[in-house]
Amino acid sequence: MKAEDLFHLGIVTDKPEATRMELRALFGYEWGDEIGGPIAVTVPVVTEATRVGSDGQPFFTFHRSATTGLRIELVSRVAQPGLQRCWARPERLSRGPAEAN
Repeated sequence: MKAEDLFHLGIVTDKPEATRMELRALFGYEWGDEIGGPIAVTVPVVTEATRVGSDGQPFFTFHRSATTGLRIELVSRVAQPGLQRCWARPERLSRGPAEAN
């Protein structure tokens, strides 16, 4: 997908400025002024699956829109280390932690 084909892009990050700089360098994205703030989002969804973690908090949940079939997966930050291993490039998996950076 080309940047000019996007209407909206949502990014979750703990380092917004570093992420903007990285995406600018990688893809040439230009960023407008930040607008808005936290908003409540209400989507009529059907919960298809959910798992509670050892801390009693939701570990993940799968939802499906009751009207359009849109699927949403919400995953706890606790899952991040395991997911990062799934998303890693193969050459990074074969090297030790010190060499992977």
